[in-house]
Amino acid sequence: PMGARKQLTFFKEPVKGCHPAPEDACAIGFTYGFDRGGDENIQFCFFDMDSGKSQMLTDGKSKNQSCTWNDDGSSVAFSSNARNGKTFDVWTLPFDDDALKGHVKRTMVMQNETPGYHRILHFYGQSLLVEHYVSVSNSSLYVTEASPGSVPRKIAPSSGEAAVSCAKFWIVGGKVLGVAYASNEGSDFMTLRYYDLESGKESTLFRGYVDDGTGDFDREWDVEDVAVLGDTGLTVAVLNIDGASTFFRSSQGIPKNGPSNKFNKLDCGHSMGVAGGIELVKKDGELMLGYSTYCATSPMDCYHVSFKVVNKDSTLCRPGKPVQWTEAEVGGLNTQNLVTPELIRYKSFDGLSIGAFVYRPKKRKHGKIPVIIHPHGGPEGQH
Repeated sequence: PMGARKQLTFFKEPVKGCHPAPEDACAIGFTYGFDRGGDENIQFCFFDMDSGKSQMLTDGKSKNQSCTWNDDGSSVAFSSNARNGKTFDVWTLPFDDDALKGHVKRTMVMQNETPGYHRILHFYGQSLLVEHYVSVSNSSLYVTEASPGSVPRKIAPSSGEAAVSCAKFWIVGGKVLGVAYASNEGSDFMTLRYYDLESGKESTLFRGYVDDGTGDFDREWDVEDVAVLGDTGLTVAVLNIDGASTFFRSSQGIPKNGPSNKFNKLDCGHSMGVAGGIELVKKDGELMLGYSTYCATSPMDCYHVSFKVVNKDSTLCRPGKPVQWTEAEVGGLNTQNLVTPELIRYKSFDGLSIGAFVYRPKKRKHGKIPVIIHPHGGPEGQH
């Protein structure tokens, strides 16, 4: 944590995304994307940490997205329009010594003939969890196998159009049992749900109701991110509450029965920030939650929280304090002069309660001071 960073790439074009290879992969390194002159035809390469050399994995001319490793690093999946230059299909390739030598064997495993993009949300073994994104209010979720001829299975929505996001496989004992995901099907908000692959049944896990201070849990918010670790029975969800991220964790329940629907607030020590990229991992007996967050007084940095396991059945007791891993530059600004905003609420002309952030100067002089009012959409973000 907080160690000195070392630059690894020195290309003319900026790197677009970085995906470290799993520990069991045949080489130590990471995949990354780049384009040429901003043409947005992103190509994916593997950067070998031992040699410092890069090997292109895509064809060098098509547009590619959503590069994802499977759990053991034996395969890479991505979305590409290589077939016809228009629609995006799902492709996989074995990551082996041949691929490192440039003999890349790309195989299309999910064909698409409709508008939109395929996003690979999870790749475990040979199972792929794929989102077909059309618009912010129209997307679908599929499960398929990483082999030609596999028939994709639609998970959500069950009918009509709706948004789906942040889906993850629920894996217990090395077997994919279901899918945890957020959707607004039949609702005005993104709620956390679970689809059981054996029964085909969907259940609601967390509707995002939060105490608004009146003692009644009658205010609902969007679920924006989720992390699961099926073997431990743990689910962590992030709610967007008035433009700020709040963590919630489930009780553990019985893993083979799917995620628990009982959630409690998880205090990670941050306030008024926006979090993302959350992941749960268990390594050497330690259970950890990793995430990134930024706020008004700090750019985005990476953190982790360790959970203390105190009894034989691995019941989760309490989280430790967040550990900061990075310290992003601020271009010479003195962060001591930056202020944390105050969240206020006011009533609109129709009685609707509207949230707003008020930034007050630290060195406030007596008397009146100028005010800037910046209306914007929301509350999905801070401006």
